Amino acid sequence: MIWRKWAAISTIAATVEQRLYVISGGERLTPNIYCALVGHPGTGKTRCVKRSRRYYMEIDEPHLAPTSMSASSMIDAMSKNKRSVMMPDDGPFEYNSMYITRMNSPPL
Repeated sequence: MIWRKWAAISTIAATVEQRLYVISGGERLTPNIYCALVGHPGTGKTRCVKRSRRYYMEIDEPHLAPTSMSASSMIDAMSKNKRSVMMPDDGPFEYNSMYITRMNSPPL
């Protein structure tokens, strides 16, 4: 159940990106989420990640990261995933958003 819960939270966060925010003290606060499913093998993590990716790919313009990246290719992929949203009072708001999923852990 815990894997499903956090996979769902990460999928929703990836879908809404930074288009949702809260105004606090006159400042716009945009939440970011960094979620990692870490646990013993065979507990259902991979199945949850695969389903999350499938749901995420149903949106109009998914920004899914490559499954294998170096640090420099991650920066390149992030720069390609630029979004621009028109804000009512402030005009255009640009940001970079990317959903990164990985099925296996890197070798030690």
